[in-house]
Amino acid sequence: MDLQTLVYIIAIVFMILWILVLVLVTLILWTVYSTIKHAPKEIGDKIESFLSEKKAELLTALAVAAGTIFWDKVKSFFKKD
Repeated sequence: MDLQTLVYIIAIVFMILWILVLVLVTLILWTVYSTIKHAPKEIGDKIESFLSEKKAELLTALAVAAGTIFWDKVKSFFKKD
């Protein structure tokens, strides 16, 4: 086996490795693209399921927050410094 054949074998091995790397990178980018493309629908579905399951708790938390703000406004209105 002479030097030329050895260099050709090494070049072929590296070429095959780079083709495999390119295919793997393409697959990774494709999965990332599809994940990003489907993310808004998945987020919307999760929000809908959360709201349907926890509607009472959510309304209670919003009512407490709104009541606290309203009560602070009423107190500050009647409190004249």
